[in-house]
Parts: sequence; C-alpha cells; structure tokens
Amino acid sequence: MAVSINPVISFTAVETLDTGVDAAPSPAIVHSNFNLTGSLHNATSLAPVSMVSYRTYALSGGAVTIDLRAILGVGDESQDANGLKLQTIIIRNPSGNNAITVTTGATNGFPLFGGTNSLVMPGDSEFAFHVPEGLVNVSATDKDIDVSGTGSESFDVGITLG
Repeated sequence: MAVSINPVISFTAVETLDTGVDAAPSPAIVHSNFNLTGSLHNATSLAPVSMVSYRTYALSGGAVTIDLRAILGVGDESQDANGLKLQTIIIRNPSGNNAITVTTGATNGFPLFGGTNSLVMPGDSEFAFHVPEGLVNVSATDKDIDVSGTGSESFDVGITLG
C-alpha cells in the first residue's frame, strides 16, 4: 500500500473597510499569508509518510485511548506505527458535542503537545497539527493519546505517520 499526503491549512480572512476610505479602490483586504500549502509527502520524502488512519472514535465512560501501536486503517486493518513519527494529525469535534480534552496518555503517553500539556476542544471545533519529523518516534513507551469528555461523544481523527 502506498500513502501520500499534501497538507493544506488555510486561514484566509477578508476584512471589508468602511466606505469612503480615501485612496482605497477596493474596500476588501484579504489576509492569507499564513496559509500553508505543503509539499507532497510520501514514503520517500524527507518527512516520509507510509501510514494513514482516518477514524471516528467514541468516548466510553467519558474517555478513549488512541494507541498508535494499534491504529486502524482501511477495512479496520490494525496497523503498528512502531518506529514511525507522527507527521500530521487533524481532530474534529462536531457541533452539538460537549468539549473534549486531548492529552498525553496516562500510560505510555505520546507527547503530542510535549510532556503533560493538553488541548480542550469545544463542540464544533477542529485542530490540525502538521509537524514533519518534529515529534518522537512511536514506541512501546510513547504510543498513547488520551481523549476525555463528559459522556459518549464521537469525534473524528486523521493521522499520518512515517
């Protein structure tokens, strides 16, 4: 199986000026210099990508652990990312959900945000993190990402590793 990713993170804002501004032929200013259009990553890139997982997870008893040594791929095929680096992750907490907290796993924690830092995501929010070759290798002691909340919320996670 071959995997490739072309990460695109867009943050374009249009600011409309009040009318009657001197020397402003267009009342709209487009802010887009922070947009990221990454280069294609695949198994032979400097930041390789050889594994992908897109899943919907559901909290059970208010928690779930994402084990990078047993993430599911296409057709629920179990994949072991041992020795690989997490290159990109996107998490979507749908509208109507309560907040979820994403953090380093309590046991064999993967330091997604470094150490014990965490991210609280309210309902109707998305988080994208593209960090080519910037995190530790997945291993027996660095593999778990914990997600907690108040009930049985479902949320989406996309991960690329290589």
